[in-house]
Order: sequence, then structure tokens, then C-alpha cells
Amino acid sequence: FCGAGGGILWVGCGQQLTLSSTPETLSKHNGVFFAIFMASSVVGNLVAAFVLGSLEQWYFYLVMTVFAAISSIIFFFTNVPEAKGEPVPTEEKSEVTKGEPQKLE
Repeated sequence: FCGAGGGILWVGCGQQLTLSSTPETLSKHNGVFFAIFMASSVVGNLVAAFVLGSLEQWYFYLVMTVFAAISSIIFFFTNVPEAKGEPVPTEEKSEVTKGEPQKLE
């Protein structure tokens, strides 16, 4: 389950990040996102070490379930970002690809 949902979640995070940023702020937002992403592995392991070291295992599952529920609730209330700035330019067709297909002789 985690592997299938993880890919969809990763793409959704990238889309949310891109839509919420302008070209000027995209690199800053990307840096903040990855800093939080990497810090979560450290914090998660510290919580796991504390809970599993001093309490029973079912407390660990309870703590992780509470974190997941709180995160889901926060994500549910995020706003859909509005498009900001200039749209990303699309590639223009070159003279070779415009119009009728050309026959090779």
C-alpha cells in the first residue's frame, strides 16, 4: 500500500509546490520542502526510539496514527493554489514540424 500510494503522493506534492510558487520563489519553496522532508526522517526516528525504548510497542502505533491523522486533517484544509505569474512557455514548433508532413526523397 505504501509503495503504490507513495508515488501518487510524491507527484501531488510536486504539483502543489509548483502551483503555489512563482518562478522567483520556486527554488526557495523547493528547498524548504526538502528540508522538512529530510528532517522528518530524523524526527520520526527519534520519536520511534523514545517510544519503543520506554513504552510498549502499541504506544508507538498509537503515536504514529495520531501524527498521520493530524497531518491528514491539516492537508485537508489546505487551499487550492491559484495560478501566479506568467504561464510556462511551451515549445514552439520549428519550421520542420509546422504544417504538412514532408516526404523524404
